[in-house]
Amino acid sequence: MVLVAAMPPTPGEAPGEWWENTGHGAAPAERERLDGGPPDEDALFYHDVPPEPAAEARSRERAQSGGPFGRPWPLVRRPETPASFPLCRDDRFPPAAWLRGLVRERLRVPGHPLRRILGPIRPDTTTGSPQLNPKLLL
Repeated sequence: MVLVAAMPPTPGEAPGEWWENTGHGAAPAERERLDGGPPDEDALFYHDVPPEPAAEARSRERAQSGGPFGRPWPLVRRPETPASFPLCRDDRFPPAAWLRGLVRERLRVPGHPLRRILGPIRPDTTTGSPQLNPKLLL
């Protein structure tokens, strides 16, 4: 199982409980300390998007329904399958350094031994299957 940019819940945890249960409040506080002030939503979500596509995305935003935040994750335990987590290092929400620790704790995903840069994700020439770039792994 590969979880990309996930906010991994624990069994029975509702998304609305995730923020407090993970201690997420400390992550933005640290980001504010490093940046010298609170970021606006553009800084969090569109910092690496050119202005025109960012404006188009903002024009299509909708209010999030509160319904999904009250429903607990339905599984009683995580699937017993190997998991990996490509970490989006330049994402600001949630901050990569904080998310790395949360993923290790919640998913029991160890730090990946291959931390060298091998280039972008590309198809395997023999199978056509995508090959993960190890620089993205924890």
